[in-house]
Amino acid sequence: MASSSSYCTRWHAILYSTMAVILAAIAISMTLRTDPTAQTPKSTAPISHVISLSASGTLQASGFTVTATLNQI
Repeated sequence: MASSSSYCTRWHAILYSTMAVILAAIAISMTLRTDPTAQTPKSTAPISHVISLSASGTLQASGFTVTATLNQI
């Protein structure tokens, strides 16, 4: 039984390491492809407080009371 759990642990470690390397390669390649002179449009208008309260009400109605409370802060 001990060898089975250590095999599973090694298998997970290999899988997660491979995924981390792939994600790092994607992140680096995307960074190299971006145009540093391109400007991203910035919103000048802040998000309305009414929208925030509406979102909080919807979250509370769905049972996400902690998230709704954090949204109001």
